[in-house]
This record gives sequence, C-alpha cells and structure tokens, in this order.
Amino acid sequence: MFVSKFSYVVRVLCGAALILVITGCAHPINIAPDLKSIRKNEASEKSVNKVTYFFNEDIDIEVITSAGGGDKVRYKPYKDLDVGIYKTFSDIFKQTKLVKNSEMAKDTDADYLAAISITTDSSSDSAFTWPPTTFVVNLYAEFKNIKTGEKTQIRSTGEGRADFYEMKGEFNLSAKRASEDLLKKFSSAIWNSGVTKNKDALNNKK
Repeated sequence: MFVSKFSYVVRVLCGAALILVITGCAHPINIAPDLKSIRKNEASEKSVNKVTYFFNEDIDIEVITSAGGGDKVRYKPYKDLDVGIYKTFSDIFKQTKLVKNSEMAKDTDADYLAAISITTDSSSDSAFTWPPTTFVVNLYAEFKNIKTGEKTQIRSTGEGRADFYEMKGEFNLSAKRASEDLLKKFSSAIWNSGVTKNKDALNNKK
C-alpha cells in the first residue's frame, strides 16, 4: 500500500512539473519608463488649464502577456506608468491631480477631466530566453471639458524593441522603451489636441 501511495504522489508531482514546462512561467517585470527620458517641451509655455485624471481600471490590476521560450511576463501597467503619466501632465498643465475613480472627480475644480485606459502586448523572437524583445503599450485618454462638456479623444501607442544581448540583466528593457516612446507621443498629442488652450482668454480677446 505504501508503494502504491508513493507511486501516486510521484505521478502527481510529475504531472504538475509537466504542466509547468508546457505552460511556462510568468516572470514579474516593471514597465515604468526612465523619467529622465521624458523631457519637458521647453518650446511650449505651460498651459493655464488644470487637469484631473483617473484610470478606467484598478491601478493595481495585473496583466500577463507573452514572452520568450514559452514563458510569460506579468506586471501592473497602470501602477508602473502612473508616475510617468503624472509627470507628462505636470509638464503641460498648470495643475495635475489623480483621483481613484470618476465618482471622486465630481467635485473637481479642474478645467478638464481625463479618463485613461491602457492596453499592452509583448512577444519575443527567442525560443530559449524569456525576456520579451518586443513590447507595445497603448493609451487611450478621453478629456472632458468641465464647462462645456466637449470631449477630446487621444490615442497613443509606444513600441519598444531590445535584443537579448542589449539587456545585460535589464530584462524589462523593451517594455521600458515602449513606455518612454508612449509618453513622448502622448505629450505631443496633448499639445496638438487643443486641450491646452485657454479658451476663456481667447474669448476675452475677441
């Protein structure tokens, strides 16, 4: 009886090990950008408008996407990108505030309320190493003018690539580059969208 129980345990453990081999592992990474790479546009004067923003999903939500060698990576896109998004807004607007959800934004004194959604994807061209060599971050932001109700949509996509030999232990390199690329494009899109303009001042000049 002991032998049969032992054999059963061995079979269960072997089965579990086989599942892990087949499905791979989800390695934790951080996709936050290097804030030094997100430089303020010195050619543009900061907008006098104030913005309050919130995320359409829980800031702590964890996402799992593909990596190399049959493995996957896991990370928290909203939490990792929050500081970069806040810096981007702060470099553009007179005042920036993050609230937990739309309900908490009802009493805001901001000129614009921004709702933000983030999606990601990753992959690797390597069958033997797990870090992703390609990473994509998509950001969708809807700005609502508090006074007029007018809405402005902005979509930005950041892409990052990194060969394994470049990483030197920095296994999130493609993700970091994607986040940096995203925030640079997001900043430019905001400046070009019209939400930075002081419409009251323009009306007073007429």
